[in-house]
Amino acid sequence: MPAPPPRAALRPGALKPAYLFHGPSLFEARAFIDEARAAQAESASEEAVIERFDLETTSWREALDAARTAGLFFAPWRFVIVEGAAAAPPSAGEAASLREYLAAPTERTVLVVLHEGKLAKTCPLAKAFASPPEASASVVELAPLKGERLIEWVDGRLARIGKRAGTDAVERLLDAAGNDLDRLDREIEKLAAFVGERRTIEPDDVDRLAGAGRAVETWELTAALEQSDAGLALAVLAAQMEKGTRAEYLLSVISGLVRDLLLAQEGTRAGRDRREIFREIRPQQAHWDFIRKRLFDLADRIPGPALRGLVADLGRVDLMLKSTDADPRALLEAFCCEFVRAAGGKGAATSRPRG
Repeated sequence: MPAPPPRAALRPGALKPAYLFHGPSLFEARAFIDEARAAQAESASEEAVIERFDLETTSWREALDAARTAGLFFAPWRFVIVEGAAAAPPSAGEAASLREYLAAPTERTVLVVLHEGKLAKTCPLAKAFASPPEASASVVELAPLKGERLIEWVDGRLARIGKRAGTDAVERLLDAAGNDLDRLDREIEKLAAFVGERRTIEPDDVDRLAGAGRAVETWELTAALEQSDAGLALAVLAAQMEKGTRAEYLLSVISGLVRDLLLAQEGTRAGRDRREIFREIRPQQAHWDFIRKRLFDLADRIPGPALRGLVADLGRVDLMLKSTDADPRALLEAFCCEFVRAAGGKGAATSRPRG
């Protein structure tokens, strides 16, 4: 199956008890989970529970035990997400337990297994999902989008955030980012922040942010954080904000780096080649070995829990920028210092208060 289930399958009554998503990018799988959860909330006026299990730090047994056990508090639906299946495939015994669960799944529980990369039909995981009736489980192959389907995806993603782009702008975006949906999503978020209230994204906007002519300040800020140099990062922030660069745009640049680090860590945990990971994350810089080394050195230094904490911090900064009168520069400076502190870098002190 080349794409996620249709939107009709997002209705609570149409959800299957289990899904196995596999492919080179799991972006669409995560989008399906978010949309299914949102659809459930619209139907039941109550948000579904999400329980995540990373097989790097937990086991198949723990994940399946959680799926079998109803939560302590009533919720219309539960989503049990099992990540890292490619790096930690189930043993023969674990595959047998998975088949048993799929034969009698828990009511109002959706088990979602995420397998990054190609899945052999003969492996224990694929065989386990092939054993129950079709109505109980679905195996979804996330093949890369191409041609018109890719353009439709970009148009739809832009429409969901209230933006649009002409043919030339979309083509330039695809030339710069390829068909990697994770990267395209990041670039679209940056473009939306850059154009601000303007509805239409022009080709020149793409050239500045997503193409080879990306603005120097983007590179400077990213490089300063990659070098874990708080002083340099604060200097770049100060210079750009004094020039009138929007705080939302600078936050999108920082968010892009954090997402790159998450993808680098996830790919490394899965045992993938670092050159291959870097080509997917930053195709325009694929031949720059020193940047690849700097990115992965940083990903190795920041512990996984600390990086996830930075993701949560980014969400809080974004919320405060949008809903409070807090000083944008102070918020960004504080985050940069926290980022450098997590990486064990230099100069990770909070900025001097300004009157």
